[in-house]
Amino acid sequence: MMMNMKATQTPKGVWLSTAMMSAPLLTMTGYLAVMAPMAANAAVVDPANFAFVARSCLRLLSLNIAFLGGVHYGLGAATYDTARSEEERKAIEAQLAFSFAPAVLAAAASSFVLFTSPLSVGAVVYAFTSLMVTQLVTLRFDLHCVKRELAPVWFKSYRQTVFGLYMFITSVLFGIYYSNYDRIQRRNDPNRIENIKDALQLEDLDFVKMVDELKI
Repeated sequence: MMMNMKATQTPKGVWLSTAMMSAPLLTMTGYLAVMAPMAANAAVVDPANFAFVARSCLRLLSLNIAFLGGVHYGLGAATYDTARSEEERKAIEAQLAFSFAPAVLAAAASSFVLFTSPLSVGAVVYAFTSLMVTQLVTLRFDLHCVKRELAPVWFKSYRQTVFGLYMFITSVLFGIYYSNYDRIQRRNDPNRIENIKDALQLEDLDFVKMVDELKI
């Protein structure tokens, strides 16, 4: 099916897929926002659960930003063989190349927070600023593609709406991380094995004890 670049109405399927993609992030962010004011009270909010939800929200945000950038891979792939000139073909190739940029930038920014230990205010500010800049650059590229007829006309209003929604979510998460960074620290599992030799010795002792009990 040929893509109509002049279409002005956003297809219902696009809104449906966006809603399905955004629902987990919206739900978890809402849940996190409810817990955040009570996060200091361990009797009300489990610290481990709060940190898990906060980190999961950031992962989902990064994943969704990657998807919104990856839309350009589909647009470019759909129009590459119908390029009307060499200049347009090069523009489509640039579009295909850019489709990976938001994913790389969002993953780098979120990983900076998720794996930094100890987590600091500076790390939170840097990471969320990077996520916001990534979304802004992606939107600018989206509008450029619409202007160059590399994306449908409806893509402009669609992306502006989604951009506003995701910037709001990013701002909410930024506020929560900024005020609770000490509660979202990456901590080691207290039950993790630190010395493999000790673990093997314990395993051997258990095995010997089991054999003794069987009286083989």
